[in-house]
Amino acid sequence: MFHKRDWRVIVCITLLILLLLPTLAACKNQEKTPNETSGNPQESQPNEERMYLDDLGAYDFGGEEFKVLSVTAKVGTYTTFDVEDYSGTLVDQAIYDRNREIEERFNVIFTAEDDSYSKCFTVIQQEALAPTENYDLVMLINRNACTALLSQWILFPSQIPHLDLEKDYYMQDINDMCTLNGVQMFAYSDESIYTLERATCVVYNSQMKEAYGMGDFYQMVDNGEWTVEKMYQLIEQGTTIDTTTNETTQWGLYGHGANMFTSFWFGAGQTMITVNANGSMRFTAGSNQNIISLTDKFLEAVDAGRIGFTMDYSDESAWSQPFIDGKSLFVSTIIGKIYLLKDIEGWDYGVLPYPMLNADQNKYYSRVVDAWLHTVPVNCKNRERVGVILEALAAASAKYVVPAYYDNTLLTRVLREPRSVEMVEMIRQNRILDLADVTWFADARDPIDQQVFVKRTKTFTNLCATSVTSQINYQIAQTNKKLEALAAVIQ
Repeated sequence: MFHKRDWRVIVCITLLILLLLPTLAACKNQEKTPNETSGNPQESQPNEERMYLDDLGAYDFGGEEFKVLSVTAKVGTYTTFDVEDYSGTLVDQAIYDRNREIEERFNVIFTAEDDSYSKCFTVIQQEALAPTENYDLVMLINRNACTALLSQWILFPSQIPHLDLEKDYYMQDINDMCTLNGVQMFAYSDESIYTLERATCVVYNSQMKEAYGMGDFYQMVDNGEWTVEKMYQLIEQGTTIDTTTNETTQWGLYGHGANMFTSFWFGAGQTMITVNANGSMRFTAGSNQNIISLTDKFLEAVDAGRIGFTMDYSDESAWSQPFIDGKSLFVSTIIGKIYLLKDIEGWDYGVLPYPMLNADQNKYYSRVVDAWLHTVPVNCKNRERVGVILEALAAASAKYVVPAYYDNTLLTRVLREPRSVEMVEMIRQNRILDLADVTWFADARDPIDQQVFVKRTKTFTNLCATSVTSQINYQIAQTNKKLEALAAVIQ
Protein backbone atom coordinates (compact mmCIF):
# COMPACT_ATOMS: atom_id res chain seq x y z
CA MET A 1 0.00 0.00 0.00
CA PHE A 2 1.26 3.51 -0.84
CA HIS A 3 1.62 5.55 2.33
CA LYS A 4 1.45 9.32 2.55
CA ARG A 5 5.13 9.53 3.43
CA ASP A 6 6.25 7.39 0.48
CA TRP A 7 6.25 10.34 -1.91
CA ARG A 8 8.86 12.05 0.24
CA VAL A 9 11.18 9.09 -0.09
CA ILE A 10 10.63 8.89 -3.86
CA VAL A 11 11.08 12.63 -4.39
CA CYS A 12 14.07 12.70 -2.05
CA ILE A 13 15.84 9.96 -4.01
CA THR A 14 15.00 11.60 -7.35
CA LEU A 15 16.14 15.03 -6.22
CA LEU A 16 19.35 13.73 -4.71
CA ILE A 17 20.15 11.94 -7.98
CA LEU A 18 19.57 15.18 -9.90
CA LEU A 19 21.70 17.15 -7.46
CA LEU A 20 24.51 14.61 -7.63
CA LEU A 21 24.62 14.21 -11.43
CA PRO A 22 26.94 17.25 -11.85
CA THR A 23 29.07 15.84 -9.04
CA LEU A 24 29.42 12.48 -10.73
CA ALA A 25 30.15 14.05 -14.09
CA ALA A 26 32.73 16.39 -12.62
CA CYS A 27 34.41 13.60 -10.71
CA LYS A 28 34.59 11.48 -13.85
CA ASN A 29 35.93 14.14 -16.19
CA GLN A 30 38.08 16.48 -14.16
CA GLU A 31 41.86 16.35 -14.41
CA LYS A 32 43.79 18.08 -11.66
CA THR A 33 47.09 19.83 -11.93
CA PRO A 34 48.70 20.51 -8.55
CA ASN A 35 49.49 24.20 -8.08
CA GLU A 36 52.83 25.44 -6.86
CA THR A 37 52.32 26.78 -3.37
CA SER A 38 54.06 27.68 -0.16
CA GLY A 39 51.61 25.17 1.35
CA ASN A 40 53.79 22.33 0.00
CA PRO A 41 51.55 20.69 -2.61
CA GLN A 42 51.76 16.96 -3.05
CA GLU A 43 51.00 14.89 -6.13
CA SER A 44 47.28 14.13 -6.31
CA GLN A 45 46.43 10.45 -6.26
CA PRO A 46 43.86 8.93 -8.64
CA ASN A 47 41.42 8.17 -5.81
CA GLU A 48 41.59 11.85 -4.72
CA GLU A 49 40.63 12.98 -8.21
CA ARG A 50 37.31 11.19 -7.90
CA MET A 51 36.48 12.57 -4.48
CA TYR A 52 36.21 16.33 -4.99
CA LEU A 53 34.27 18.73 -7.20
CA ASP A 54 37.02 21.33 -7.19
CA ASP A 55 40.25 21.29 -9.22
CA LEU A 56 42.53 22.05 -6.29
CA GLY A 57 45.76 20.19 -5.94
CA ALA A 58 46.99 18.63 -2.71
CA TYR A 59 48.14 21.10 -0.06
CA ASP A 60 49.54 20.66 3.43
CA PHE A 61 49.14 23.68 5.69
CA GLY A 62 50.95 22.14 8.61
CA GLY A 63 48.06 21.76 11.05
CA GLU A 64 47.53 25.51 11.26
CA GLU A 65 44.42 26.94 12.92
CA PHE A 66 41.83 28.43 10.55
CA LYS A 67 39.58 30.81 12.49
CA VAL A 68 36.07 31.66 11.30
CA LEU A 69 33.63 34.17 12.79
CA SER A 70 30.02 33.70 11.69
CA VAL A 71 26.66 35.23 12.57
CA THR A 72 24.73 33.38 15.27
CA ALA A 73 22.18 31.10 13.60
CA LYS A 74 18.41 31.14 14.11
CA VAL A 75 15.36 29.96 12.17
CA GLY A 76 15.58 31.17 8.58
CA THR A 77 19.23 32.16 8.96
CA TYR A 78 21.34 29.00 8.78
CA THR A 79 24.76 30.52 9.34
CA THR A 80 26.40 27.74 11.34
CA PHE A 81 29.95 27.14 10.14
CA ASP A 82 30.88 24.10 12.22
CA VAL A 83 29.44 21.61 14.70
CA GLU A 84 31.21 19.51 17.32
CA ASP A 85 29.70 16.12 16.63
CA TYR A 86 27.20 14.09 14.63
CA SER A 87 24.24 14.50 17.00
CA GLY A 88 22.41 17.30 15.18
CA THR A 89 20.22 17.51 12.08
CA LEU A 90 21.18 16.08 8.69
CA VAL A 91 22.41 19.55 7.73
CA ASP A 92 24.58 19.69 10.84
CA GLN A 93 25.95 16.26 9.99
CA ALA A 94 26.71 17.42 6.44
CA ILE A 95 28.55 20.46 7.84
CA TYR A 96 30.52 18.10 10.08
CA ASP A 97 31.43 15.82 7.15
CA ARG A 98 32.41 18.76 4.96
CA ASN A 99 34.66 20.34 7.54
CA ARG A 100 36.35 17.16 8.73
CA GLU A 101 37.10 16.23 5.12
CA ILE A 102 38.67 19.63 4.44
CA GLU A 103 40.66 19.54 7.68
CA GLU A 104 42.10 16.14 6.83
CA ARG A 105 42.64 16.97 3.17
CA PHE A 106 44.62 20.17 3.77
CA ASN A 107 45.89 19.63 7.32
CA VAL A 108 44.16 22.59 8.92
CA ILE A 109 42.11 22.89 12.10
CA PHE A 110 38.87 24.88 12.00
CA THR A 111 37.99 27.09 14.95
CA ALA A 112 34.47 28.52 14.73
CA GLU A 113 32.92 31.37 16.68
CA ASP A 114 29.66 33.25 16.23
CA ASP A 115 28.19 36.62 17.20
CA SER A 116 25.62 39.17 16.03
CA TYR A 117 25.95 40.54 12.50
CA SER A 118 26.64 44.02 13.90
CA LYS A 119 29.46 42.62 16.04
CA CYS A 120 30.90 40.84 12.97
CA PHE A 121 30.96 44.20 11.18
CA THR A 122 32.77 45.80 14.13
CA VAL A 123 35.31 42.98 14.12
CA ILE A 124 36.07 43.42 10.41
CA GLN A 125 36.77 47.13 11.01
CA GLN A 126 39.05 46.27 13.92
CA GLU A 127 40.80 43.62 11.82
CA ALA A 128 41.60 46.24 9.16
CA LEU A 129 43.16 48.56 11.73
CA ALA A 130 44.89 45.92 13.83
CA PRO A 131 48.53 44.94 13.23
CA THR A 132 47.72 41.28 13.86
CA GLU A 133 45.41 38.83 12.13
CA ASN A 134 42.62 37.36 14.31
CA TYR A 135 40.24 35.68 11.84
CA ASP A 136 40.66 34.07 8.45
CA LEU A 137 36.97 34.53 7.55
CA VAL A 138 34.29 36.84 8.93
CA MET A 139 30.63 36.66 7.93
CA LEU A 140 28.98 39.93 6.84
CA ILE A 141 25.53 40.94 5.67
CA ASN A 142 25.68 42.25 2.10
CA ARG A 143 25.31 45.95 2.89
CA ASN A 144 28.10 45.80 5.47
CA ALA A 145 30.23 43.73 3.12
CA CYS A 146 29.91 46.43 0.46
CA THR A 147 31.00 49.13 2.90
CA ALA A 148 33.91 46.97 4.06
CA LEU A 149 34.95 46.18 0.49
CA LEU A 150 35.03 49.80 -0.67
CA SER A 151 36.84 50.79 2.54
CA GLN A 152 39.49 48.10 1.80
CA TRP A 153 38.69 46.21 4.99
CA ILE A 154 38.08 42.96 3.08
CA LEU A 155 39.44 41.46 -0.13
CA PHE A 156 37.83 41.43 -3.57
CA PRO A 157 37.38 37.99 -5.17
CA SER A 158 40.10 38.89 -7.69
CA GLN A 159 42.56 39.30 -4.81
CA ILE A 160 41.98 35.75 -3.56
CA PRO A 161 43.80 32.98 -5.45
CA HIS A 162 42.30 29.59 -6.38
CA LEU A 163 38.66 30.73 -6.64
CA ASP A 164 37.27 29.08 -9.77
CA LEU A 165 34.25 31.37 -10.11
CA GLU A 166 32.91 29.62 -13.21
CA LYS A 167 32.22 26.44 -11.28
CA ASP A 168 28.58 25.47 -10.73
CA TYR A 169 28.94 25.67 -6.96
CA TYR A 170 29.27 29.46 -7.21
CA MET A 171 25.99 31.39 -7.29
CA GLN A 172 26.47 32.86 -10.75
CA ASP A 173 23.15 34.72 -10.70
CA ILE A 174 23.84 36.47 -7.39
CA ASN A 175 27.45 37.22 -8.28
CA ASP A 176 26.44 38.74 -11.63
CA MET A 177 24.03 41.04 -9.83
CA CYS A 178 26.84 42.11 -7.50
CA THR A 179 29.04 43.14 -10.43
CA LEU A 180 29.43 46.85 -11.17
CA ASN A 181 31.06 48.00 -14.40
CA GLY A 182 32.74 44.64 -14.82
CA VAL A 183 34.03 44.38 -11.25
CA GLN A 184 32.72 41.37 -9.31
CA MET A 185 32.45 42.47 -5.71
CA PHE A 186 31.61 39.17 -4.02
CA ALA A 187 31.92 35.42 -4.55
CA TYR A 188 28.72 33.85 -3.26
CA SER A 189 28.81 30.06 -3.31
CA ASP A 190 26.86 27.06 -2.06
CA GLU A 191 28.73 27.54 1.22
CA SER A 192 26.13 30.24 1.97
CA ILE A 193 23.04 28.18 2.78
CA TYR A 194 21.71 31.43 4.21
CA THR A 195 21.44 32.92 0.72
CA LEU A 196 19.41 29.91 -0.44
CA GLU A 197 17.13 30.33 2.57
CA ARG A 198 16.49 34.03 1.96
CA ALA A 199 14.68 33.61 -1.37
CA THR A 200 11.04 34.68 -1.10
CA CYS A 201 8.11 32.39 -1.79
CA VAL A 202 4.36 32.08 -1.32
CA VAL A 203 2.80 29.29 0.75
CA TYR A 204 -0.87 28.39 0.41
CA ASN A 205 -3.41 26.57 2.58
CA SER A 206 -4.34 23.42 0.63
CA GLN A 207 -7.57 22.92 2.53
CA MET A 208 -8.81 26.42 1.68
CA LYS A 209 -7.76 25.97 -1.93
CA GLU A 210 -9.90 22.84 -2.22
CA ALA A 211 -12.82 24.34 -0.32
CA TYR A 212 -12.94 27.31 -2.67
CA GLY A 213 -12.45 25.16 -5.77
CA MET A 214 -9.47 27.23 -6.86
CA GLY A 215 -7.89 24.59 -9.06
CA ASP A 216 -4.35 23.25 -9.30
CA PHE A 217 -1.84 26.00 -8.47
CA TYR A 218 1.10 23.92 -9.68
CA GLN A 219 -0.59 23.45 -13.03
CA MET A 220 -1.02 27.21 -13.22
CA VAL A 221 2.72 27.59 -12.69
CA ASP A 222 3.45 24.98 -15.36
CA ASN A 223 1.11 26.63 -17.88
CA GLY A 224 2.39 30.16 -17.29
CA GLU A 225 -0.95 31.12 -15.75
CA TRP A 226 0.40 31.94 -12.30
CA THR A 227 0.32 35.70 -12.85
CA VAL A 228 -0.14 38.78 -10.68
CA GLU A 229 -3.71 39.16 -11.91
CA LYS A 230 -4.52 35.53 -11.07
CA MET A 231 -3.03 35.71 -7.60
CA TYR A 232 -4.94 38.88 -6.75
CA GLN A 233 -8.16 37.22 -7.89
CA LEU A 234 -7.43 34.34 -5.51
CA ILE A 235 -6.50 36.75 -2.72
CA GLU A 236 -9.88 38.45 -3.09
CA GLN A 237 -11.68 35.11 -3.21
CA GLY A 238 -9.89 33.92 -0.06
CA THR A 239 -10.65 37.02 1.99
CA THR A 240 -13.46 37.13 4.55
CA ILE A 241 -14.59 40.43 6.07
CA ASP A 242 -17.09 40.74 8.92
CA THR A 243 -19.87 42.94 7.53
CA THR A 244 -20.82 44.09 11.02
CA THR A 245 -17.41 45.30 12.16
CA ASN A 246 -15.86 45.66 8.70
CA GLU A 247 -12.83 43.80 10.04
CA THR A 248 -10.96 41.08 8.20
CA THR A 249 -11.46 37.64 9.75
CA GLN A 250 -9.55 35.76 7.04
CA TRP A 251 -6.78 37.29 4.96
CA GLY A 252 -6.19 36.51 1.34
CA LEU A 253 -2.47 37.15 1.90
CA TYR A 254 -0.49 37.86 5.04
CA GLY A 255 3.20 38.46 5.63
CA HIS A 256 5.90 40.93 6.54
CA GLY A 257 5.37 44.30 4.91
CA ALA A 258 8.98 44.75 3.84
CA ASN A 259 9.03 41.27 2.34
CA MET A 260 5.94 41.57 0.17
CA PHE A 261 5.80 44.67 -1.99
CA THR A 262 9.24 44.34 -3.53
CA SER A 263 8.74 40.57 -3.86
CA PHE A 264 5.79 41.28 -6.16
CA TRP A 265 8.00 43.63 -8.19
CA PHE A 266 10.86 41.20 -8.60
CA GLY A 267 8.57 38.23 -9.17
CA ALA A 268 7.17 40.22 -12.07
CA GLY A 269 10.70 40.66 -13.43
CA GLN A 270 10.85 44.34 -12.46
CA THR A 271 13.96 45.59 -10.68
CA MET A 272 14.64 48.96 -9.09
CA ILE A 273 18.02 49.22 -10.78
CA THR A 274 18.43 48.88 -14.54
CA VAL A 275 21.72 47.60 -15.95
CA ASN A 276 22.54 49.09 -19.34
CA ALA A 277 24.26 47.28 -22.20
CA ASN A 278 27.63 48.71 -21.16
CA GLY A 279 27.20 47.41 -17.59
CA SER A 280 26.37 50.78 -16.03
CA MET A 281 23.50 51.05 -13.56
CA ARG A 282 20.68 53.53 -12.93
CA PHE A 283 17.79 53.60 -10.47
CA THR A 284 14.67 53.59 -12.66
CA ALA A 285 11.91 52.26 -10.38
CA GLY A 286 10.28 55.67 -10.01
CA SER A 287 9.47 55.82 -13.72
CA ASN A 288 8.79 52.10 -14.23
CA GLN A 289 5.07 51.91 -15.02
CA ASN A 290 4.88 48.23 -14.14
CA ILE A 291 6.31 48.87 -10.67
CA ILE A 292 3.96 51.83 -10.21
CA SER A 293 0.95 49.69 -11.19
CA LEU A 294 2.06 46.82 -8.92
CA THR A 295 2.47 49.27 -6.04
CA ASP A 296 -1.00 50.72 -6.56
CA LYS A 297 -2.48 47.23 -6.76
CA PHE A 298 -0.83 46.17 -3.53
CA LEU A 299 -1.97 49.28 -1.63
CA GLU A 300 -5.51 48.87 -2.94
CA ALA A 301 -5.63 45.28 -1.62
CA VAL A 302 -4.26 46.41 1.75
CA ASP A 303 -6.88 49.16 2.03
CA ALA A 304 -9.62 46.68 1.09
CA GLY A 305 -8.59 44.37 3.94
CA ARG A 306 -7.44 41.57 1.63
CA ILE A 307 -3.70 41.81 2.42
CA GLY A 308 -2.46 42.07 5.99
CA PHE A 309 1.07 42.57 7.24
CA THR A 310 3.23 43.08 10.29
CA MET A 311 6.40 45.13 10.62
CA ASP A 312 7.62 43.22 13.68
CA TYR A 313 11.17 41.98 13.13
CA SER A 314 11.62 40.78 16.71
CA ASP A 315 9.08 37.92 16.55
CA GLU A 316 10.17 35.23 14.08
CA SER A 317 6.64 33.82 13.78
CA ALA A 318 4.73 37.12 13.63
CA TRP A 319 4.25 37.17 9.87
CA SER A 320 3.29 33.47 9.74
CA GLN A 321 0.92 33.27 12.71
CA PRO A 322 -2.37 34.10 10.92
CA PHE A 323 -1.51 31.41 8.36
CA ILE A 324 -0.62 28.91 11.09
CA ASP A 325 -3.96 29.71 12.76
CA GLY A 326 -5.81 28.96 9.50
CA LYS A 327 -6.78 32.61 8.99
CA SER A 328 -4.97 33.30 5.73
CA LEU A 329 -5.11 31.65 2.31
CA PHE A 330 -1.54 32.68 1.42
CA VAL A 331 1.47 33.67 3.47
CA SER A 332 4.46 35.52 2.05
CA THR A 333 7.65 34.14 3.53
CA ILE A 334 11.17 32.97 2.69
CA ILE A 335 12.39 29.42 2.14
CA GLY A 336 14.18 29.35 5.49
CA LYS A 337 11.04 30.29 7.42
CA ILE A 338 8.82 27.62 5.89
CA TYR A 339 10.23 25.64 8.81
CA LEU A 340 7.95 27.64 11.13
CA LEU A 341 4.94 25.95 9.51
CA LYS A 342 6.08 22.36 10.13
CA ASP A 343 3.87 21.78 13.17
CA ILE A 344 0.61 22.68 11.41
CA GLU A 345 -1.92 19.89 11.90
CA GLY A 346 -5.24 19.19 10.20
CA TRP A 347 -4.33 20.52 6.78
CA ASP A 348 -1.43 20.63 4.35
CA TYR A 349 0.25 23.48 2.55
CA GLY A 350 2.13 24.01 -0.70
CA VAL A 351 4.93 26.31 -1.89
CA LEU A 352 4.87 28.55 -4.96
CA PRO A 353 7.12 31.22 -6.47
CA TYR A 354 5.86 34.78 -6.59
CA PRO A 355 3.67 35.27 -9.68
CA MET A 356 4.80 36.51 -13.09
CA LEU A 357 3.69 39.91 -14.38
CA ASN A 358 1.75 38.25 -17.20
CA ALA A 359 1.83 35.19 -19.45
CA ASP A 360 4.44 36.82 -21.71
CA GLN A 361 7.09 36.61 -19.00
CA ASN A 362 9.51 33.78 -19.76
CA LYS A 363 10.22 32.58 -16.20
CA TYR A 364 9.35 33.00 -12.53
CA TYR A 365 11.71 35.17 -10.52
CA SER A 366 12.22 35.27 -6.75
CA ARG A 367 13.72 38.01 -4.65
CA VAL A 368 16.64 37.37 -2.30
CA VAL A 369 16.21 39.24 0.98
CA ASP A 370 19.72 40.25 2.03
CA ALA A 371 22.58 37.83 1.50
CA TRP A 372 25.33 36.98 3.96
CA LEU A 373 28.71 35.50 3.14
CA HIS A 374 32.10 34.83 4.66
CA THR A 375 34.60 37.51 3.73
CA VAL A 376 38.40 37.68 3.96
CA PRO A 377 39.92 40.43 6.14
CA VAL A 378 42.39 42.62 4.26
CA ASN A 379 45.15 41.76 6.74
CA CYS A 380 45.04 38.10 5.75
CA LYS A 381 48.66 36.95 5.76
CA ASN A 382 48.20 33.76 3.76
CA ARG A 383 45.87 34.48 0.86
CA GLU A 384 46.78 31.24 -0.82
CA ARG A 385 45.61 29.21 2.16
CA VAL A 386 42.36 31.14 2.55
CA GLY A 387 41.69 30.81 -1.20
CA VAL A 388 42.19 27.05 -1.12
CA ILE A 389 39.88 26.68 1.88
CA LEU A 390 37.17 28.94 0.41
CA GLU A 391 37.20 26.99 -2.85
CA ALA A 392 37.07 23.68 -0.98
CA LEU A 393 34.21 24.93 1.21
CA ALA A 394 32.20 25.93 -1.85
CA ALA A 395 32.74 22.59 -3.58
CA ALA A 396 32.18 20.43 -0.50
CA SER A 397 29.04 22.39 0.40
CA ALA A 398 27.60 21.53 -3.02
CA LYS A 399 28.51 17.90 -2.42
CA TYR A 400 27.31 17.50 1.17
CA VAL A 401 25.33 20.43 2.54
CA VAL A 402 22.92 21.44 -0.24
CA PRO A 403 21.57 17.88 -0.71
CA ALA A 404 21.25 17.53 3.08
CA TYR A 405 19.37 20.82 3.27
CA TYR A 406 16.84 19.56 0.74
CA ASP A 407 16.57 16.16 2.40
CA ASN A 408 16.34 17.35 6.00
CA THR A 409 14.92 20.83 6.12
CA LEU A 410 12.64 20.57 3.12
CA LEU A 411 11.69 16.98 2.34
CA THR A 412 11.47 15.08 5.59
CA ARG A 413 10.54 17.83 8.03
CA VAL A 414 8.88 20.76 6.29
CA LEU A 415 7.23 20.29 2.90
CA ARG A 416 3.86 18.58 2.66
CA GLU A 417 3.30 18.28 -1.10
CA PRO A 418 5.69 16.58 -3.55
CA ARG A 419 5.60 19.31 -6.16
CA SER A 420 6.61 21.92 -3.60
CA VAL A 421 10.13 20.52 -3.92
CA GLU A 422 10.13 21.37 -7.63
CA MET A 423 8.89 24.86 -6.81
CA VAL A 424 11.69 25.43 -4.31
CA GLU A 425 14.27 24.34 -6.88
CA MET A 426 12.67 26.67 -9.44
CA ILE A 427 12.98 29.50 -6.94
CA ARG A 428 16.63 28.61 -6.31
CA GLN A 429 17.40 28.68 -10.02
CA ASN A 430 15.76 32.07 -10.75
CA ARG A 431 16.75 34.58 -8.11
CA ILE A 432 17.02 38.35 -8.16
CA LEU A 433 19.25 40.36 -5.86
CA ASP A 434 18.76 44.08 -6.43
CA LEU A 435 21.43 46.33 -4.94
CA ALA A 436 18.82 49.02 -4.16
CA ASP A 437 16.85 46.45 -2.21
CA VAL A 438 19.77 44.84 -0.38
CA THR A 439 23.04 46.80 -0.47
CA TRP A 440 21.53 50.29 -0.37
CA PHE A 441 18.30 49.37 1.38
CA ALA A 442 18.57 52.30 3.80
CA ASP A 443 18.22 54.71 0.86
CA ALA A 444 15.59 52.76 -1.10
CA ARG A 445 13.70 49.81 0.38
CA ASP A 446 13.47 51.19 3.90
CA PRO A 447 12.10 54.69 3.08
CA ILE A 448 9.71 53.22 0.49
CA ASP A 449 8.55 50.68 3.03
CA GLN A 450 8.01 53.23 5.81
CA GLN A 451 6.73 56.25 3.92
CA VAL A 452 4.73 54.62 1.13
CA PHE A 453 3.32 51.45 2.71
CA VAL A 454 3.27 51.94 6.47
CA LYS A 455 2.89 55.64 7.26
CA ARG A 456 1.49 56.68 3.84
CA THR A 457 3.23 60.06 4.07
CA LYS A 458 4.26 60.03 0.39
CA THR A 459 3.26 58.35 -2.82
CA PHE A 460 5.74 56.03 -4.44
CA THR A 461 6.40 58.28 -7.45
CA ASN A 462 6.74 61.37 -5.26
CA LEU A 463 9.20 59.70 -2.88
CA CYS A 464 11.31 58.46 -5.78
CA ALA A 465 11.26 61.87 -7.44
CA THR A 466 12.18 63.82 -4.31
CA SER A 467 14.81 61.58 -2.74
CA VAL A 468 15.24 57.90 -3.56
CA THR A 469 16.22 58.18 -7.23
CA SER A 470 18.92 60.78 -6.60
CA GLN A 471 20.23 59.00 -3.51
CA ILE A 472 20.59 55.60 -5.19
CA ASN A 473 22.14 57.08 -8.32
CA TYR A 474 24.56 58.93 -6.03
CA GLN A 475 25.43 55.62 -4.34
CA ILE A 476 26.03 54.02 -7.73
CA ALA A 477 28.24 56.93 -8.83
CA GLN A 478 30.24 56.90 -5.61
CA THR A 479 30.70 53.14 -5.77
CA ASN A 480 31.94 53.35 -9.36
CA LYS A 481 34.30 56.15 -8.38
CA LYS A 482 35.75 54.08 -5.55
CA LEU A 483 36.06 51.02 -7.79
CA GLU A 484 37.96 53.07 -10.36
CA ALA A 485 40.28 54.34 -7.63
CA LEU A 486 40.86 50.75 -6.50
CA ALA A 487 41.40 49.41 -10.02
CA ALA A 488 45.09 48.69 -9.45
CA VAL A 489 44.36 46.91 -6.16
CA ILE A 490 41.50 44.85 -7.61
CA GLN A 491 43.63 43.59 -10.49
